[in-house]
Amino acid sequence: MGLSNQPFGNLGITNNKGIDGSIEYNGNIGQVEFNLRGNLTYNKDVMVENDQPKPQYPWMDRRGHNILARFGYVAEGLFRDQAEIDASAVPGDKSLVLPGDIKYKDLNGDGLINSYDQTYIGYGDVPSMVYGFGFGLGYKAFKFNILFTGQKGADIYLGGDAIQPFANGAGISNVFANIDDRWTEANPRQDVFYPRLANGEDRNRNNTQNSSWWIRDADFMRLKTAELDYIVPQRLIKGVFKKQSFISRRLIH
Repeated sequence: MGLSNQPFGNLGITNNKGIDGSIEYNGNIGQVEFNLRGNLTYNKDVMVENDQPKPQYPWMDRRGHNILARFGYVAEGLFRDQAEIDASAVPGDKSLVLPGDIKYKDLNGDGLINSYDQTYIGYGDVPSMVYGFGFGLGYKAFKFNILFTGQKGADIYLGGDAIQPFANGAGISNVFANIDDRWTEANPRQDVFYPRLANGEDRNRNNTQNSSWWIRDADFMRLKTAELDYIVPQRLIKGVFKKQSFISRRLIH
């Protein structure tokens, strides 16, 4: 057709199913009034068709996952020594990989880490469920209300020069205060926040690949509000206004 740019087309198919609702109940036990309430929003989207060729391996296919699904390498931990590096596949130049760098899973077992080893590693930053619940109590002039909110089914990807320092040509960039929580020969833990750090893009390229190492769970539940109220009796309010009115009249005279 002689097109110079790839045209857009409405060729995708996605199934969305979910629920949205709230419930509230009011009652009393003797002189104590109470209120129970909750709300829930849940949605599940599944990509049915994206008009892409069927990939060589099933784990590469984005169909069957949600639209915002994250794809990348599966991080198996950090290399412990040079012998483990020599026996493993790495993306790019193996001579630039050292102990403390991220080890990636060779999904097809061909001895290479490349696009054929990328698979589903995260849901995305839009939660599949958002909810809230709370209750209230009332007794005479006192009232107490509390509300919790939360979300589930979301994750965040830690990226950028401040998260993955000395990468993308950033040189000596800003880093978080937890910079000491990193792999070193004196601290060869597998659960550190940072893998081995090196000043220079080439020396750090292995650790800045899109992978499950940099994904964090974004689910949470938090206390949003807690209120304690006291209703001042009208007789006290009227007494205050009467007193103010009397003072005002004396000042006018």
